[in-house]
Amino acid sequence: MHAKKKSIIETAVKLFAKKGVDATTIQEIADISGISKGSFYLHFRSKEELVLSIFKHYTERLEQHMFSVQDEGVGPRETFIRQLQKQFEEIMRQKNVVIIQLREQYLYMNDDIEHFFKQKRLEREQWLHSSFLAMYGDPVSPYLADVSNLFQGIHKSYMKLMIVNGIDLHAGKLSRFIVKRLDDIVHGMIKDNETPLLTKSMFNPVLQDNRRIIQLLRTMQKEVNKLNLDADTREELLATLNFLLKEVRSDRTERYIFKGMLANFDGIEPLQPYRKEIADILDL
Repeated sequence: MHAKKKSIIETAVKLFAKKGVDATTIQEIADISGISKGSFYLHFRSKEELVLSIFKHYTERLEQHMFSVQDEGVGPRETFIRQLQKQFEEIMRQKNVVIIQLREQYLYMNDDIEHFFKQKRLEREQWLHSSFLAMYGDPVSPYLADVSNLFQGIHKSYMKLMIVNGIDLHAGKLSRFIVKRLDDIVHGMIKDNETPLLTKSMFNPVLQDNRRIIQLLRTMQKEVNKLNLDADTREELLATLNFLLKEVRSDRTERYIFKGMLANFDGIEPLQPYRKEIADILDL
């Protein structure tokens, strides 16, 4: 990567983590990077492109560190532990990037950024499934969706404790602890001949519905910006839509949250068809 482009990215990460994406101007980034605003546009066409470049750059670094660990005769379980340790170590080095990702509703308002994260989620699932099959063999196959979901919940919880709460955990010890708990879960399911809760067939309809809800919310954003509203009302409605976009991209879409927040659009006639379709999809 060009040195100046890398410098802009590193400056932007610090500012975005401190102030937020929306509150940081391109002029600020340019000033601190020691370039003109015009020079900024030689490297990035927009702030959105810069945000996407940040996540691509740091995700590539993360993956390089993780997958520098390969099975060198230690077996798939130990390989997975070491990859997990590398991941936690790099996450802590990229703390500001993770803060941006955890905090910013902005990430869910851009098609390119959403597509990037969707692709990375798919790749992560593939890595986890192949790792779990290598570690536990064919008996884990019926439980892959459940085990992946449980693992990611545990992983995300500890990551937040380290990043948000500042709890200092040793990456190696944490990785071994999590995999031991994973062993307990998997062996317990197999021993008890547990019926899987999650199956692949469950996910496609949910994903289809969520994609449609995202389309409707984005259309509502455009309509709100076109309507003749006072500034405070427009700002409040856009904030509501931003929140709902984040909610629909989270692990669970809480129906009661949508029901309450969609009520904010009552009486705004041009938005009623979109509001009604979302309510129908979620059976509100």
